[in-house]
Amino acid sequence: MKFSGYVAGAAGLVKDFGRFALGLLKRPHYVAVLLALIVGAFWLGGVKPADIPRTVEKKWQAFVANRKQVVTEELQSLSERMDNPDNPLKSFVFTGRRPIAEAKREQKRQTQSQTKPEPVPEQRPVFLPEAEARREIEQRVVWKRPDKNAPSGDTAADGGAVTGTLVVTGADTVRIGGRDFSLRVRLRAGKATASFQQLKRRFDGRQGKCVPDENVANLAECFVGSLGLSETLIDFGYADPV
Repeated sequence: MKFSGYVAGAAGLVKDFGRFALGLLKRPHYVAVLLALIVGAFWLGGVKPADIPRTVEKKWQAFVANRKQVVTEELQSLSERMDNPDNPLKSFVFTGRRPIAEAKREQKRQTQSQTKPEPVPEQRPVFLPEAEARREIEQRVVWKRPDKNAPSGDTAADGGAVTGTLVVTGADTVRIGGRDFSLRVRLRAGKATASFQQLKRRFDGRQGKCVPDENVANLAECFVGSLGLSETLIDFGYADPV
């Protein structure tokens, strides 16, 4: 609203007040009734008509003094808040800086960012397909590892080795040359099925030989070429040596 609007509003208020006063002068009985109502109100409040001016003056002074006190207290409270060093309004308005609390938080974030180690990229394990993993194990563990218990041809012949077509009959048992042998291993719990499948897939129906144990009947070390059956089960984690 422009200044001219305020002037027009003030002029209209004065004009209305003049009309009201002029109306009261034209109708004096209205003034008498109004004064009678005011005197009656004070009379009901216990104030005599002669004491009305003094009472009004006291009430007005008390009202003015009370307003001064309220305004003074508000100004004093505002001054105390502005003098408080932790007041964010003072920090921002009078110094042009950010509030202290925000500045402390920013400093803390900067410190953490400086001391926080850089994240290490996650390295996920690479899983090979089953067939490729099996070939990898065979090349690294089984096929390239010479069996220390594999006898030479002469030793096998001299030691009474049994040769022929090897038939897998159990998780740690085979049949060769019409005889049944147990391998020199101790199967691990829950590995019997996997052990049987591994032996069946690798050695069943192939030409091999078994060297019987000299002290324990039907216990032998069996081989297909230079690859030992017991050593295979141990390398795959299906059994432990005995």
